[in-house]
Amino acid sequence: MQLEGGPIGSLDLYCAEPRDWDQAEVSAAQVYAALAATLLSQAVAAQVKGRLAEQLQVALEHRTRIERAKGMLMVREGIDDAAAFERLRSTARSSRRPLIDVVNEVLSGQRLSRPRR
Repeated sequence: MQLEGGPIGSLDLYCAEPRDWDQAEVSAAQVYAALAATLLSQAVAAQVKGRLAEQLQVALEHRTRIERAKGMLMVREGIDDAAAFERLRSTARSSRRPLIDVVNEVLSGQRLSRPRR
C-alpha cells in the first residue's frame, strides 16, 4: 500500500490452494489497498487534529494566565510581547514541561533560567 508516494504497508492475499489471480481480482485488491491507505491517512490526520485541538483548548483556557506571565516577563526583562511568549515557550520545551506549568512559576514570582546562547 502506498500513500503520498511512499509505502506504508502491504496487503497480502492468500488462497488455500495455488491459483492464478485474474485481472478483475488484482484490480479489486488494488482498490481495496488504496481504500485502506486512505482510511489510515484519515485516521492519522484526525489524531493530529485532535492533538492540535487539545493544545488550542488549553491555550484558550489559560490565555489570561499566559498574558499575565508575558506581562511580568516584559517588565522584568525589558522585552516585547513576542519575545516574552517565546521565553515561556522555549523554557517549557527545554524543560519538557507543559507551558502552563512555566506560566504558573512566573506568576508565583520565580525567575526563568537565562536562555543559552
